[in-house]
Amino acid sequence: QAEADRRAGQVNHLAGSPTGDSENRDKAKIIREYRFSKAISAELRKQQQTGLEAEMRAEAEKEASMFGKSIGGAAVPAFFFEERAASVGSAANAGNTVATEMVDFIEALRPTPMIAQLGARFLTGLTANLEMPRQTGIGTATWEGETDAAANTDLAFDKVTLTPKRLSAVTTASRQLMLQSEVPVSYENLLRAELRNAVERALDLAAINGSGSAPVPLGALNDSDVPTVAIDTNGGAPVRDTLIALMKAVDVENAMMGNMAFLSNAAVKAKLMSTKTDAGSGIFVLSESGSNLIGYRAAFSNQVPGNLTKGSGTDLSAILFGDFSQIMIGQWGGLDVIVDPYTQATSAQVRLIVNSFNDVALRQPKAMAKVLDAVTSL
Repeated sequence: QAEADRRAGQVNHLAGSPTGDSENRDKAKIIREYRFSKAISAELRKQQQTGLEAEMRAEAEKEASMFGKSIGGAAVPAFFFEERAASVGSAANAGNTVATEMVDFIEALRPTPMIAQLGARFLTGLTANLEMPRQTGIGTATWEGETDAAANTDLAFDKVTLTPKRLSAVTTASRQLMLQSEVPVSYENLLRAELRNAVERALDLAAINGSGSAPVPLGALNDSDVPTVAIDTNGGAPVRDTLIALMKAVDVENAMMGNMAFLSNAAVKAKLMSTKTDAGSGIFVLSESGSNLIGYRAAFSNQVPGNLTKGSGTDLSAILFGDFSQIMIGQWGGLDVIVDPYTQATSAQVRLIVNSFNDVALRQPKAMAKVLDAVTSL
């Protein structure tokens, strides 16, 4: 009982936003010891959660109640989201979710989420709608005559709002596997990675290319306040001048700060690697390392669309440049995993329905610029 009380106190302490290294180590230990497979198995058996899994569910339930929601299954609190992968090799980060050995199993190929790696701000543990006042007009000083009336300048403001929007995913697992008392470690690692990756990919895609049509958040490529650099009427091949124009679009807004980077897809990467800076230089716009463009970090993910249209142009790609720390991703509560043993009962499978509540917004849209008409044919 003493150990349970100690761990419960530790969980309550960690529900906020830890700042110290020791607290981060405690978080990593809790995440490492937690077993989704054990929690799901208990839900399937209609049994009470026990141990660390029960403590995590209680914490998640408390967080959900703070913004008017309830938990429907196994659940983990918001700080589980904070262990975002920067590197597989770090045990405190993604290393805890990657299997070191997987027999007779080959994972599916999938696009790599990049927004978090480029510096997006994650606001976890939110309990209400978040409104952030934003100054849109600045004061101006003018030179006046000795007795002339000074010109009046009124400041202007608007606000950025984040509201919880439900993000859901469904996957299936063998009923026999979920009922086993000792679920293989490899499956636990796979389940962790799959649940985390499904949410991360959806948030990444929303931040990049969200339509803004409810309930989908508005992504940078569809935000009309993000400046657009047009290449040509029907699209055109991206060249070094295209990248410079993107940089200029941000620079003229006094927004060259923070985590400046380029983000595009594999087709643009290949095109830039085959495009010379000028005909006789022998120097290509993107070097073989593929990590730097005109002095700024370059990242590539197929989350960035390559199927855009403009005029008669089709299969056009997007390029995004700017300060990626301006992207905010709000998260309310943690992850709720509902176990459905009925829908796939005839094939002895269990559906796992994952729910979380998130939103995406840009602090300063003009701190980014975009190309929507890049032709990538080689």
